[in-house]
Amino acid sequence: MRNAINARLGHEKEVDAKYSRMSQRLTADASRAAEAARAADVERVLAQVALEDRKLGGERPETVQALRAALEAQLADAQRLRLLRDQWLVRRRAYQDYQRRVGPKMMQLVKAQAQLEAIRSLDGPAPDTLLALKKRLAGGADRLQRLDIPPDLRSTHELLVGAWRFAENATAARYDAVSTGNVSTAWTASSAAAGSLMLLSRAQADLRKESIG
Repeated sequence: MRNAINARLGHEKEVDAKYSRMSQRLTADASRAAEAARAADVERVLAQVALEDRKLGGERPETVQALRAALEAQLADAQRLRLLRDQWLVRRRAYQDYQRRVGPKMMQLVKAQAQLEAIRSLDGPAPDTLLALKKRLAGGADRLQRLDIPPDLRSTHELLVGAWRFAENATAARYDAVSTGNVSTAWTASSAAAGSLMLLSRAQADLRKESIG
């Protein structure tokens, strides 16, 4: 009886060890696949559980059940990660398309920053420069407003539209102030220029965040 008990204990320990090695191997395989967002590979690992269990005689149903639960959790993680990666790719393409369509317009405002700063500080620019800038900016905000923008970029685009509209107002008001010598109008232009510079800075910051992802 002692020998039979010892033999049985030895068998149970051996079975435990085999199931433990099997669980560790399959869990490690599933973890690598899940970290790479390969949901199909995790599903293949999950399908191996029944085969491996049969090879070992089906002697540890509780262990197999726990292993299945762990692998199913990793499958859900892989599927979620894949979805997030695909979402990022869509957002990345939308951002790149937005940059192609709107980037040149934004650069016009960036290049106009020195003139807008001069308007803000009531220190220019020269009338010829001001008139040229006024003509370049005229109607740009309305054209930007009519563009079809992806939902994720609309808030950023609204900042750019606002920056452009403030710039239009600033140059128009400054030109009127220069034409009439009205200091009050010059201060109105100054406020509009400050608003344009602020919104442009925020739009650029938002686009930098989008480019990083």
